[in-house]
Amino acid sequence: MSPQGKTAIMVTLEDDALFGETCLLGQDIRVATVVCLTDCSLVHMTKADAIRALRDEPRFAEFLLARVLHRVRRLRSRLVSHLFEASEQRFARILLMLANHHKGVRNATTIEGLDQEDLAQMVGTTRARNSYFMNKFRDLGYIDYDGDISVRRSLSNVLALEFGNPEDVIETP
Repeated sequence: MSPQGKTAIMVTLEDDALFGETCLLGQDIRVATVVCLTDCSLVHMTKADAIRALRDEPRFAEFLLARVLHRVRRLRSRLVSHLFEASEQRFARILLMLANHHKGVRNATTIEGLDQEDLAQMVGTTRARNSYFMNKFRDLGYIDYDGDISVRRSLSNVLALEFGNPEDVIETP
């Protein structure tokens, strides 16, 4: 949260993700909060246990490094997206990612219980602008929604308008 009270959704984590790793940098205060949108399993480690595992367990060190580098790549992709893509393309990319189409899902996938304010933060637009895109995508047959959002793979056509082959651009934002 900023001094002005603004909050932002920085990232949507996937399976096998980790969070809280910035405590290893020596930050004295927590700068982020994690909210689970689905059922999940968590493993809690103290900072001392994490440092000990990094020193003594090469597989854990490899796991942590891989996850951190993956997160850096995703954040860089998201920054590039905000700088160079239209908000309509960012909106489409985030819906496809939340519907797991980046994992090869071919059919329509339903995103349940997604808060419109949270979605607007993810895209970097207003809720009204997202509502406009939702109506447009529904009219084009890319999505259905009635509280939950059903995303069809054809939504990737929105990305293809600017980038060519949609199969190449459903990278996780």
